[in-house]
Amino acid sequence: MPEYVDEHNTTEDPHDFLLIARLLLESGVHEHFGLTFEELFPNQPVGASPKVILELEKVQAKNAPPKDQCPICLGLFEDELEAILLKLPCKHLFHKKCIIPWLEKAATCPYCRSDLPTDDELYEEFKRQQSRAQQRNADLEELHNSMYS
Repeated sequence: MPEYVDEHNTTEDPHDFLLIARLLLESGVHEHFGLTFEELFPNQPVGASPKVILELEKVQAKNAPPKDQCPICLGLFEDELEAILLKLPCKHLFHKKCIIPWLEKAATCPYCRSDLPTDDELYEEFKRQQSRAQQRNADLEELHNSMYS
């Protein structure tokens, strides 16, 4: 999108830019051009919902599997037996002090990239459209294979 502004010698009004990006997202045109959410909405970090972060399962480090380590700081859980670990829905464990700052900026597991819910309606709509596009492509592939195999 910034290239469009440069190419057409227009003044960049952030409000206009967001309106255009929102129109592209809501109309689904972004899929045709292969635009990602970060390209449509630069500098807009999408963190996990604070409610989701508060509801993560807490685990004592002494109950963690032996020799397991935090994927963020690489510290062994058994070295800090009194530490509190947080378990994400994907079952990965992290030190609380490591994962909270991550989830405030990114709504994914840093280990496997599985998504967590956010409070950002635009981002959630983007994820729904991506999911529909993937399902549509899988359906087309299945149809093609059934016709030509």
